Formats: sequence, C-alpha cells, structure tokens
Amino acid sequence: LEYAAALKKTSQSEESSMEFIKNSVATGHWLARAIAQRNQTLQSVATFILKHQFAFFDDGVEGIRPLQLRMVAEALGIHESTVSRSTASVLIQTPRGTLPLKMFFSSSLKANESEEGVSARSIRRKIKDIISSENPLKPTSDAKISDLLDKDGYKVARRTVAKYRELENIKSTAQRKREHKLNQLVTG
Repeated sequence: LEYAAALKKTSQSEESSMEFIKNSVATGHWLARAIAQRNQTLQSVATFILKHQFAFFDDGVEGIRPLQLRMVAEALGIHESTVSRSTASVLIQTPRGTLPLKMFFSSSLKANESEEGVSARSIRRKIKDIISSENPLKPTSDAKISDLLDKDGYKVARRTVAKYRELENIKSTAQRKREHKLNQLVTG
C-alpha cells in the first residue's frame, strides 16, 4: 500500500522508480493470489481426505481405508503431483492427535468382506497385534501370520507380512526368540 501511494505521488522524471514500484505491486498481488489458491487447494484436498477417512476418528488406524493420491486427484480434478505437494509436510490437528496429512494415504490389500479392500496401515497394525500377543518362547512365523490374516479374510502374502514387520521394526521369529531367552537369562 505504501508503494501504491508513492506511485501516485511520483513525477514523470522518476520513471524508473515508478516502473519498479509497479512491478513490485504486481508481484505482491500475484503472490497473494498464489497463496490464496494454495490454501484453497489444501482445504479441498484435506476435506476430501477427512471425509474419506472418517472411520479413523471412531476406530483409529484400524479405520483407515485405502486411499491413493490418484483417487483424490481424480475426485477434485487436479493433478496427482498437486495433491502430493499440497499434503507434503502438512500437519492436521485431530481428536486423536496432531498427525501428518500424508498418514491418511494407504495402499489397498484384498479383503474378502470388502470390494474396496483394506488399508496396508490397518494390516500392519494387525500384524503388530498378532506378534504382541504371541508366546515369546514360540514366536509366530511370517507364514503363520499370513495364515491367521487369511482366516480373518485378508489376503496377505508371507513376503508382504515380512516387509510390513520390518517396516514396524519388529525382529524376525528367530531374533525375537533369542532376545526373549537372553532377557530370561539376564533377569532370571
């Protein structure tokens, strides 16, 4: 605003200063429009994600449904890279804590009861739950976890179980058994 006022007061002899001020004002207007557009895009993307993942608020991570960048982009008529950039490094405050918006994206795995499938994040949680309730002297193998998930209606290959277990920083069956025996020796 100061530049705009100064522009009106300048004389013709200060033409280069006027040009600088005009360019600065134009750049300022462009920046304000760009920020408003970014905020509008982020609000649209976040609204879509939260509507899609509404079960998360009731069920926690178990309630997260499969969702890919492509699905959001198609629904909003924007490019996938726009969705990716707008959600990068953005946190959202929820009743379940402050979380990264990217957390609500998850790939899909086949499930018997659902055409949509189940989110990979939900399967990772189920794997953690199975391992946390295992007998430490007879840890559950990845193949057995795969079978247990299959009985619950989730088609998850043994290799996928191993990958998700590693992503959760859970040791292999042999390592968990060895660690338990070592702990018994140290404390016993």
